[in-house]
Amino acid sequence: VNGTPGISVVRLLEEKDIIHTGADEYFYNITTSKVPMKAAFDKAHVTNPVWKMIGNGHTDCTNIFEEVGNTIIVKPAVSGGSMGVGLKNIIEDHTALAILLKQMFEGYRGWNLASGGIIAEKFITGREFTTLITGSYDDPEKAVIYTPVERFFHSSLPDKEKFLSFDRLWEIYEEESPMPNEENFYEYKVPEASLIDALKKISWDAYCATKGKGYTRVDIRMDSKTGKLYVLEVNAQCGISEDENYTSIGAILKFDKKSFSQLVVEILNDAFIRAYKKNIRKKKVSRRKIA
Repeated sequence: VNGTPGISVVRLLEEKDIIHTGADEYFYNITTSKVPMKAAFDKAHVTNPVWKMIGNGHTDCTNIFEEVGNTIIVKPAVSGGSMGVGLKNIIEDHTALAILLKQMFEGYRGWNLASGGIIAEKFITGREFTTLITGSYDDPEKAVIYTPVERFFHSSLPDKEKFLSFDRLWEIYEEESPMPNEENFYEYKVPEASLIDALKKISWDAYCATKGKGYTRVDIRMDSKTGKLYVLEVNAQCGISEDENYTSIGAILKFDKKSFSQLVVEILNDAFIRAYKKNIRKKKVSRRKIA
């Protein structure tokens, strides 16, 4: 993507039978673009915001608000770290949409934001949560679903600014303002106990829908009016750290009372188990050929 190695590295590791942690080729590939990922959610009936592919700039957007929702958020299909997503991406009229699309197809500082197309999805007004999963979808007994955490956005922000915009996430502030009194953009907290199981279930359902392996972070929003949960995305090969100031994984570990070392051990164990099973399958195939 944009000249940066990604799926090619995973593919080479698997071709050479090198044991590696994290996503396999399928999971990495299906979650790199939001298009196949969301299609997988839809196929598995995992609740996610209504969405539409805008494609290469020639897609008819005449009925976009009728098809998707009165308020939409427009995103690059392929992006990381909120690249290409800001307050201006919350759209409610065709004029603003046309201006935004023009800017997105022009790119950002040399980055091609439209390399995988652009999607529009219904903006879910409400709370935001994130969950960490380690292990493999086809080995649920060994998988670990961590206690979800809520991203609690600064109280001064209106509802339509309570999401991870690029400027504020990375404290660039080219187009958006910082929080008052140099306070944090958001804090983490553990959601009420009544939500934990539902958040874990929809996270696992999304992981299975994309045939997750290795580890992932699942982002979820809850509609403030209906209380319904929506999966935004599954982040294969998400950034991990012990410090919550660098990644949300640090906050998840803190609230789950687990060390970073324990997380790394889980990730390593999954890699070795997958390699062992792959080796067993190869031996069975060899025996059949000999027989």
